[in-house]
Amino acid sequence: MNSPDQNKAPFKEEIDALRVTLSREERLLQVLASEIELVSLDHAKASHGLAQAQAALDAASLIYRTSETMLHGLEVQHAQLMQNVKEKKAALHPIRRVPAELWADVFTRWADEEEYDRIERLDTHPTDTRLPASLIAASVSSFWRKTALSTPTLWRYISIPDRPLSDIKAHIYEWAKRSSPRIVSLTLWNVGRDNWPKDPTIPSSLDGLRLALSSLKGK
Repeated sequence: MNSPDQNKAPFKEEIDALRVTLSREERLLQVLASEIELVSLDHAKASHGLAQAQAALDAASLIYRTSETMLHGLEVQHAQLMQNVKEKKAALHPIRRVPAELWADVFTRWADEEEYDRIERLDTHPTDTRLPASLIAASVSSFWRKTALSTPTLWRYISIPDRPLSDIKAHIYEWAKRSSPRIVSLTLWNVGRDNWPKDPTIPSSLDGLRLALSSLKGK
C-alpha cells in the first residue's frame, strides 16, 4: 500500500530544482561529449603516429641487421686481403730470396756461437734461462721453422734444466731426433739425485741417457 507522501504531487519548488539540475547535467553531458571527441581525435592521431614510428623502427632494425651482416663480411674480406698482401710483401722481400742452405748455415753458426758463449759463462752463470737459438729460429716464420727443423746441426746442443727427467723426457727425445742425432753437447743444470726417479722407462744415469739417445740412430 502506497504511503501518503508517494501519492502527493511534487511542489513547484521541487520541480524547479529538478529542472535546474537536469539543465546542468545536460550541459555537462555536452561538455563531456566535446571532450571525448577531442580526446578521441588525439588518440587516433597518436595511434597513427605510433604505427608510423613502429614501421620506421622495423625498417631501421632491418637496415641495421643487414648492414651489420655486410660489415662483418667486409671486415672478414679486409682481414683476408690484408693477410694476403702481408704474405705477398713478405714473399717479395729480398730476405726471402736467400737460399735455405745459407739460412741453415747462419742458424748453425748462431747456435755454435751461443754454445761457446754459454761455456765461457759457466763459472759466472751456472744456470742459463735464455731461449736457445734453435727455438728462436723455429718461431719467427713458417719458412724459418721449416729451415730450422731440417737443419740437424742446429739441434746438436741439448741443455737439460733442473727438473724431474720424467717431465722433460719427451723434450729430450724430440730434440735428439731433430739432431739426426748429431749431439755434441749435453748440459745438465744442477740435476740432483731426487730429480732422477727409479723408473725403468727413464734413464737413471748419464750412461743410461747416452744409450737411450744413441738408440735413436736407428729410428
